[in-house]
Amino acid sequence: MHLNLSFCLFLLYLLPLSAVAGQKTYMDISYVSENSTPAQRLDVYVPEPGNGKPAPVLIYVHGGGWHNGDKKMHKVLNPSTYTDAGVILVSINYRLSPQYQHPAHVQDCAAAVRWVVDHINEYGGNPHNIILAGHSAGAQIVALLGTNPKYLKEQQLPLTAFRAVMPVDTATFDLTRPQEGKAQRMVMKMREKAFGTDKKTLIDASPALQVKKGTPLSPVVAFATANRDDAVAQTNAFVKVLKDTGHAAESIIIDDDQTHRDMNRAIFIKDSPINAKIMEYFAVW
Repeated sequence: MHLNLSFCLFLLYLLPLSAVAGQKTYMDISYVSENSTPAQRLDVYVPEPGNGKPAPVLIYVHGGGWHNGDKKMHKVLNPSTYTDAGVILVSINYRLSPQYQHPAHVQDCAAAVRWVVDHINEYGGNPHNIILAGHSAGAQIVALLGTNPKYLKEQQLPLTAFRAVMPVDTATFDLTRPQEGKAQRMVMKMREKAFGTDKKTLIDASPALQVKKGTPLSPVVAFATANRDDAVAQTNAFVKVLKDTGHAAESIIIDDDQTHRDMNRAIFIKDSPINAKIMEYFAVW
C-alpha cells in the first residue's frame, strides 16, 4: 500500500516539570523500581482533561542505532500532535550499546510498558488502549516486543497488550539477513555492537523469526519509506510472515521522497500517514 505524505509517591513525581497550553509534562520518571540508571526513565505528556473518559496512550521508542538517541528527541518530538487530540504520549529511554547489548534494550522497553499498564490510569490514561510505536532501532525493539513472548512474559504481560504495534522504517526485522546498499557497513557495525555475532542471539532478536502460528499477537502496522529498498523489503517480508501465520498485519510504504529521518518526524506530524493510522486505531476503540 503506497500513501503520499502530503495526503495526508506518586505526588512527588506526578508534579509536572513543565507545562504548555493544553498539556502537562512529567519528566524522567523511573520505570524500574530498583537500581535504575538514567537511561531507564520515561516522560509522560498529558492532555488537559477532556470528555471524562480515560485517554488512549501512545508509547514511543526512539531510534539511534541502539547506541544513540533520547526520549526527548528535541528536533522531532512534538507531543502536542497527540495531546491536542486527547492522547497521552509516553516517550521512553532504554540502556544503550555498546555498554549494554541485547536483550537489555527490549527488556527495558518491556519494563516501561509494565509501568505504563500499572500507572497510566493515575494520569488519566487507559491501560487497555495502548499503541506501541518506534522508529529505526526503536522499530526493531517494538516489533520484537510484539512477537517474542518472553520479554512481556517476564513482566506478566501478554503479546496482546497493545491496540497495535507500529514499527517505523527499519531494515532489521531479520538480523541474520545480510544488509545491502550504501548503508551496509554502518548498519552491520551498529548491529554487531548491539547484538554481537552469535547466530542464536541474532535469531532471538529478529522479530520476523519469532512469529509463530497460533500465538495471539497484537495487530501490526509496519511503515517504510520507498526511498530505502532494504527497509521496504524487510518490512514487506515481516508483514508477509505475520499474514501467512494468521496474524493481522499491514505494510504501508510511503512514496513521497521521505528520508529515514523524515519518517521519524512524520510520527509527530498531524495527518501524516503514520499519525493518521495511529489515530484511526484509537478512533475505532
